[in-house]
Amino acid sequence: HTSTTKTTTTRPLEVKTVPRADDDDDAADMIPGDANANANNLNAKERPHTEEKQNKRWRGESVVGEGGLCVLGKSFLGAGWSKLEKEWTWEALSSQEWPRRVLALAKQRAPIRETETLSDVPVIETTVAAYAKYAMSAFKDDDARFYLNGWDFLSEKDRIFKKAEDVPDLDVPFVDDQSADLLRNFERQTHEVLFGKANMSSQAQAAVDKAAKEASDALTKAFIAPPGAVTRLHRDNHGAHARLTVLRGAKLFVAFHPDDAAFLYTGTCDNSQSPVDVLHPDLGLFPLYARATPYAAVVKDGETILVPKNWWHFALSLTPSITVMRNFWSHTNLQDLIDLQQANFLKKLAVLKGAGLIRRGGEEEAKAPSQT
Repeated sequence: HTSTTKTTTTRPLEVKTVPRADDDDDAADMIPGDANANANNLNAKERPHTEEKQNKRWRGESVVGEGGLCVLGKSFLGAGWSKLEKEWTWEALSSQEWPRRVLALAKQRAPIRETETLSDVPVIETTVAAYAKYAMSAFKDDDARFYLNGWDFLSEKDRIFKKAEDVPDLDVPFVDDQSADLLRNFERQTHEVLFGKANMSSQAQAAVDKAAKEASDALTKAFIAPPGAVTRLHRDNHGAHARLTVLRGAKLFVAFHPDDAAFLYTGTCDNSQSPVDVLHPDLGLFPLYARATPYAAVVKDGETILVPKNWWHFALSLTPSITVMRNFWSHTNLQDLIDLQQANFLKKLAVLKGAGLIRRGGEEEAKAPSQT
């Protein structure tokens, strides 16, 4: 690792604090209807729920505070997330018995940009157990950090969890996460369009359900990091919302409203990333950054930050940390998922046409599903 020094022209930006909801009363207010009875770890007293409280869900709006960018305290953890928080200790992760030879990729910088190659950003393959020990080791300030970024751990669930019932349900009752249902509906509609409703056998239905489940699972990823590891400034793809729960340790998150994109020089490296170094911004090179408004929060053990679609965000691991992230779609960004799935459908259609599996006369009927 070669350390380079650059001259930066900086001045303090006005950094605003991300609002927090920390206590059980806040949690009870955000959980609709009787879902409170099924939510683990809430410890909220029984109280009558008004209609307003019953309909109170996180809406994924481009605002700061309730319904938009916010930090949730540990009281908001649902059963599945609480299960991971209890089981994914550093001792468990670093055990040679768990996970059993599960491999993951650790990158020197993340996310990797479209223009970068392995010579720009070294990537290593490691067992999770070996990486957990690495993340807890001592680092000097100028040491390179390899970051286990975006580990699709649910694809390894058969090896990680001993029994099917041990796999945690990573649902949160007050977040309007419709991803699994939407993906299942789209897989079913795609099959019907391509092969006809009459061909939806029980075997085909099982294959559709399996494909939808795998697609939904792939939206949930783990991030394990040593202190000093950075997630570079970016926005999540395809208009997805994000919820990030820090199970262990502490991370600094810095977020920017979508309207600040012009001040972040987005599109100069690729459309979903910014070249601006949030910790050491070079205002000589990026003068418009001085006009951006950063919103910052330190998120720690058991806390969650909710990031609405198209918000730009950066993260710094302040300690060894374990974070679980899920991208999702709700009624506020439904069209983004429809657009993505229609594009995927057209790719499948092109492959089938190329293989001669669709009659030329039937091409007009094979149109992408218009809704999920």
